[in-house]
Amino acid sequence: MKTEMTLENRTNNNGRYSIFRLIIQIPGIRYNDIARITKFNNGVISHFLCVLKKNYYIKVVRCSNGNIARYFSSSISYEDCLIIGYLKNETARKIVLFLHYNSESNFEKIRLNINKASSTTSWNLKRLIDDDIIVKSRAKNHQYYFIKNPSQVAKFLQNSTNLLLDGDTDVMKLSVTV
Repeated sequence: MKTEMTLENRTNNNGRYSIFRLIIQIPGIRYNDIARITKFNNGVISHFLCVLKKNYYIKVVRCSNGNIARYFSSSISYEDCLIIGYLKNETARKIVLFLHYNSESNFEKIRLNINKASSTTSWNLKRLIDDDIIVKSRAKNHQYYFIKNPSQVAKFLQNSTNLLLDGDTDVMKLSVTV
């Protein structure tokens, strides 16, 4: 896995290096956010991302529903990519945060805490369960939810300065250079 582009590659294509550097600085960034920040047109971004992926500098990860593609350095594990991706989604982040501080909770407590409809809460819980971020258990006719690997999640919650929520491309919040 490559995390550094060679000096030759950097000087041959500053645009590709800019996108690579952006992916390193904002793990889990989405295509539209790359476009907003770099102001490159779609064909250029698409080409650069294909080249970076082909050369194993980056990888594309999709969560269980398969609709959301996020870009990561190839040095980040698949499990970490999923956690980062969910922490960038506001509703999933609220669920993970609630379960992080309230180790086992039932559906109603989660729904009330995140202040979302039952269907929205259920859909987000299902996605988190499908991707093994949280686990559902049954006890005495009740279902309880908890984080599968709390220490792994805690690592990202403590170090979340580059985990902007989706669509939040205010580059001034980060020390991102393009």
